[in-house]
Amino acid sequence: MTMMASEDLELRARPTQARSVATFKLLLDTTGELLETRGFDAVTTNLIADKAGVTVRAIYRYFPNKHAIVVELARRMASDWSQSLDGLGSFADPNVPWRSLWGSYIDGFVSAVRATPGGRAVLLAMRADPDLRRVDDEATDSYIRVITSELASRAPDMSATEAGRVAAVLMRSTVAVIDEVFDNEDSVGDELLQVLKAMHLGLLGQFLDEPILTPPLAANSLIFSGDAAIGEPYGC
Repeated sequence: MTMMASEDLELRARPTQARSVATFKLLLDTTGELLETRGFDAVTTNLIADKAGVTVRAIYRYFPNKHAIVVELARRMASDWSQSLDGLGSFADPNVPWRSLWGSYIDGFVSAVRATPGGRAVLLAMRADPDLRRVDDEATDSYIRVITSELASRAPDMSATEAGRVAAVLMRSTVAVIDEVFDNEDSVGDELLQVLKAMHLGLLGQFLDEPILTPPLAANSLIFSGDAAIGEPYGC
């Protein structure tokens, strides 16, 4: 299968005037809704134009094809997610409580997907289509690099290899579980999300929590099983 060139997945132009910005947003929202109801394979630029009430030429002013529209939808979700995190602090900052911050990262992404017309369908398309999957994998790899860097800053004792592996587990498990969360838009989905966060906090805690130092036990305070009394020397 011949893969699309990278430029075929990028915008031709970004609108600047109020009217063109409104048309651009309409095209994105309409595509999201059609992805939700029709699926990626059935969506065409003609269908998008008809549903949006614009000409196909209006679409091609900004996008070379439907793939580029989906990529822009995915990027808009990522941007909305990033903006929702403004003011929460950086994960690399040791003064920011990392547990609540990491939970906010995950909750913020789920909220961004739910707030985007056809958000779940956009995620599906980005995973299912080979050309879109390439873009999605590049985005995931980019997030892994950012998390790796932030972990290394926050936990200097972690090796670069450890930080990279932890970051990869965090991101790739998130991708897998988020798919299941949106497949179960009920209490099951919420439970899966809580399990994901608990798993991540457990993993991160191994590297970010302060170690609990236990004082050495005195010789006469050892705990033995059997008939020996707890806190008494064995044989008393």
